[in-house]
Amino acid sequence: MGERCRPRAKAPHWLSGTLVNLLVTVISLGIGLAGLEIASRVHFLGFKGLSFSRTTNFWHIVWMNHAIQPSASLDRPYDLRPGLDTVLKLAHLRTNSAGMADQERDLAKPQGAFRVAVIGDSYTMASGVEPEENYASRLEQELNRDLPGRRVEFLNFGVAGYNVRNYASVIRERALRFKPDLILIGWCGINDHSQRENVVKFSALAASAEQEKFYSFTPYSLVWASMTACQHGYQLLPTLFSSLPPMASMTLGREWCHAAKPLRPVTYTAGDLAYLETQFSTIEHLAGTTPVVVAQLFLDTPVDPRLGELAARHRFIYLGVAPAFAGSTQ
Repeated sequence: MGERCRPRAKAPHWLSGTLVNLLVTVISLGIGLAGLEIASRVHFLGFKGLSFSRTTNFWHIVWMNHAIQPSASLDRPYDLRPGLDTVLKLAHLRTNSAGMADQERDLAKPQGAFRVAVIGDSYTMASGVEPEENYASRLEQELNRDLPGRRVEFLNFGVAGYNVRNYASVIRERALRFKPDLILIGWCGINDHSQRENVVKFSALAASAEQEKFYSFTPYSLVWASMTACQHGYQLLPTLFSSLPPMASMTLGREWCHAAKPLRPVTYTAGDLAYLETQFSTIEHLAGTTPVVVAQLFLDTPVDPRLGELAARHRFIYLGVAPAFAGSTQ
């Protein structure tokens, strides 16, 4: 007669109970974090933030690899590619045959039209805003509606990442060819005075795009937590930020804290002011008799009297739009 099968030893009751409790805890935590992530994405991005196809096009992956190309100008590191029709930051980005974030425009100005050349960075190009909703398009639509019998054109030359030296180059090499009656510079107070351009070459920017794939999977619940922590004077997970690639670290660290801070004046060094003086002199010379308006668009900075004084010395009109949006969300 064969040996009887011995029953398997049962796990201690306390161990099976612990495993069940651990499993329940892990599942509950996962559901909670998933719910927080969904709520965070809807809070920051709207319901488009739940689309995987949209969020994989969210940051520099599209920008570096598809949207820009090396510039032939020594004063601009890159230009927009002509004929774009893609998605960037959850919104469509389209460019015309001239590489402008705009509809097709004739080089020759239509008879009787008043033409405005709009120069600027991502606020003007309207990164993350549908083309018909950017401020240049809205101004054109509303002025043509309110001024029957007149034709007004706002030509959008904005490119994300540009600053004042690039603006002068765009005016000289691109905008003046369209014979504008007015030059409108959409000024971003936080960095348009920067002297950094052409230090980082296009090849370096394109190479960093591979690192930016992290952005596609950014946990927006962490963004929310970081901004909340910054409001209370803390930087969340500084070790994480220091271990990320430079561009990712900048975005996940300083930019989140920056977004949580109240309005504050821009700090200029003596070198910044001298640099702005030089660039404004260049723009004044290029514009000649064409009026120039400098409109400060960045809503996190108050009206800047020093920028206003500098603009006045060069016969520019300075407008600070932040007070008009006080108390509203951006």
